[in-house]
Amino acid sequence: MDNRILNIYCPNCTGPASFDIVSQVYRCGYCGSEIKVEEIALTKREEQEAANRKIQQSSEAFELEKAICTGCGATLVFEEKEALANCAFCGRSLVREKYVAAEDIPQSVIPFALTQEEAMERLQEWCNNNSGKVEAKKLKKHLEELKGYYLPYRLIQGPCISKITAKSGGLTVEAKGYLKNTFVDCSNQIDNYILDAIEPYDLSDLKEFDFAYVAGHRVKISDLTEEKAVGRAAAETHKNYREKIEKIWKTKAVTIVPKVEAAVNVPVLLPVYYINNGEIQAAVNGQTGKVSVRAINESTYIDLPWWIKGLTVLLAALASTYGASRLLSQAADSEFFSLYITGVLGIFYLIVFACMFEPTDKYHKTIVKYRNIYNSGDNVFKRVRGELVRREETLKRELEGPVFTEVLNGKTVEIMYRFRSLPQILKMVAITVIVIFLPIICALIINGFQFTQIDIAGSAVWLCIAVPVAPIYLIVFGIKGIYNMPWIYVYNEEGKLKKYRSSLKEKISNVIDFLQFIIRPPFCIIAAIIIAVFCIMVYLTAFGM
Repeated sequence: MDNRILNIYCPNCTGPASFDIVSQVYRCGYCGSEIKVEEIALTKREEQEAANRKIQQSSEAFELEKAICTGCGATLVFEEKEALANCAFCGRSLVREKYVAAEDIPQSVIPFALTQEEAMERLQEWCNNNSGKVEAKKLKKHLEELKGYYLPYRLIQGPCISKITAKSGGLTVEAKGYLKNTFVDCSNQIDNYILDAIEPYDLSDLKEFDFAYVAGHRVKISDLTEEKAVGRAAAETHKNYREKIEKIWKTKAVTIVPKVEAAVNVPVLLPVYYINNGEIQAAVNGQTGKVSVRAINESTYIDLPWWIKGLTVLLAALASTYGASRLLSQAADSEFFSLYITGVLGIFYLIVFACMFEPTDKYHKTIVKYRNIYNSGDNVFKRVRGELVRREETLKRELEGPVFTEVLNGKTVEIMYRFRSLPQILKMVAITVIVIFLPIICALIINGFQFTQIDIAGSAVWLCIAVPVAPIYLIVFGIKGIYNMPWIYVYNEEGKLKKYRSSLKEKISNVIDFLQFIIRPPFCIIAAIIIAVFCIMVYLTAFGM
């Protein structure tokens, strides 16, 4: 079992099947059959059980021991002749035992391509390129402590669905994706961020497990359940999707809840050189030579509470209003007038900003501490004819999506959402302006655009209500509430995005639903009164009081 375990085949014609993200099924490229994820997962589990039996038999030819750490609980498998003193992960003492079982040894392995000396050279190169960092100076003193390990991972492949919601509220949508050959660390003793920073691996070197590959190397045993590994895969999905989602939603305040359904879930061993000397931790990818180093000192991110942000914006708005008023006013009592205007508008600002800045779960932490992870970049290596050379191609993680779908005209199609785009905001601002001046606009239409006859006093009641209410409505239900009504774009035959427009039938249906709502008592009475009052205001504005 090499990387063939990752291939999906049709159970009907044995042809290759690929995953359709939109319909969330595997589809055969030859006979067109649709295969559910559950069926693929069952087939793969049967293949893994057969591989386990083969590994059990091969283990009898090797004399192995295992060491269990008395501190962190890490378990290592190694050859009997090798001397192990202390745990490489926490420094505590080890208890040696005879290794007799092989069910906890993974079924696939990517062999080491770098020797220990070559891995040390990669660390030395990183230290030289980052000589100004305190980590580089300390790491140079501990290069000899670098050791090679086969670390336990799960190789996961399958669909994932993420539920996405803006933290300030709004529509919850589903983002469909597909994890293709995603490695998940299955060790609790090592910083997952360090290991994540030395990925990806080249799967073309994936081999069927044999104890001969690990001879002379230490093997770390997994201490993470299969269910928790899938949970970590969901966390990886969250991290990889977040940047794309934030660009679409136009904000970082989004909640992403991913769920992974693994069709392929294979335990594998990956080659890693590792140093853990208390304050300094570093890893080298044993296949590609990519380096990662954890920062010694913690960094701090301060997330201001929502009320401080609101108060800051309010004070800035008041200061700007006062300054503009002083510049524009030439009267002797301009200072009093500026304070008066600032005070009156300050009440309006307070209402508006109170609507804009409400508490959300985004601000539940004020101070966040974390450690930076440095790496050597995408310039990695491979072994060709026994010589270690730099790769010309760039290795990238394989992650498909996120893909959004909607049922339009009775058919599920791939779409794209647009939130807070400039045309959307301009449209809402234009609607707000029209609403404020609607009686005046209607008055101009009925009097033939005779501007000199317009009497603004006729719309005084409307203006007194609309001027403060309309901007607040725009902020609360417009710019913020835009997440409830995103613009939907569909892909045309050329793969380009085109804004989806409702059919005439849908528009007529919406109008009928609205009319049926307002003709019911007591809404019909309220609507009649509003229309009558509005018509009177329009007449008075058009022809005078």
